[in-house]
Amino acid sequence: MLTPDRVQIAIPTRGSVYFGTLVRLQAIFAKAPTLPPVMYEAGTLGVDYVRNQIVKRFLHGSCEALLMVDDDIMPNGDVMQLLDVDADIVAAPYLFYRAPEMKIPAPCVFRKNPAGRYAILSDPFSQTGIQPVAAVGTGCMLVHRRVFEHPDLKPPFTLVCDEDGCMVRTEDVEFCDRATRAGFTIKAHWDLPCEHVHSNVGLLSLHRGYEKAYAMARTMEDDRRLVQVG
Repeated sequence: MLTPDRVQIAIPTRGSVYFGTLVRLQAIFAKAPTLPPVMYEAGTLGVDYVRNQIVKRFLHGSCEALLMVDDDIMPNGDVMQLLDVDADIVAAPYLFYRAPEMKIPAPCVFRKNPAGRYAILSDPFSQTGIQPVAAVGTGCMLVHRRVFEHPDLKPPFTLVCDEDGCMVRTEDVEFCDRATRAGFTIKAHWDLPCEHVHSNVGLLSLHRGYEKAYAMARTMEDDRRLVQVG
């Protein structure tokens, strides 16, 4: 059984960790005082570089699992429940937003669509419990040492670019894709949602997105009423 003293919490950062993240970590340490000191890794050469530096330091230590928490994520106060999940990789969901292709924020948890591409869940806001998924974001992700030690996961985090050098897959989804092909399991713990402090959100885009979401919800409600009447 994985215990807090065998878990290394690490924060990748560009140099500024959100105040709420630190306050939440203090509360988590109060519940689990045997946790090793937090590992901080700062860098501006790219998120894949910083994450790989963290993994390198982690593998030189003796902990059995790495819990990465981004510097703009406030982990759930009960995040240590991730230790009890039977999976090689398990994450606590948080909302993310990527303009212009996303109209409203959605959980950073992914499925594979019929074309074999990664996509957000078709019904992401009604999920509960612990569920297997295709990929998760690294904002609050617990990974067991055995994953990082596998030869197919070296280096663990890499960006995927097309022939023009444009990114087509982020380092977290690519990591999950390679981990799955190596035989590892990935799950999301929907009962441990995290806060994500995000900037540069176009509020008009959010407005348009919520208009569509509410219109869809009204249509579904009307359909249910018709069924009940019939």
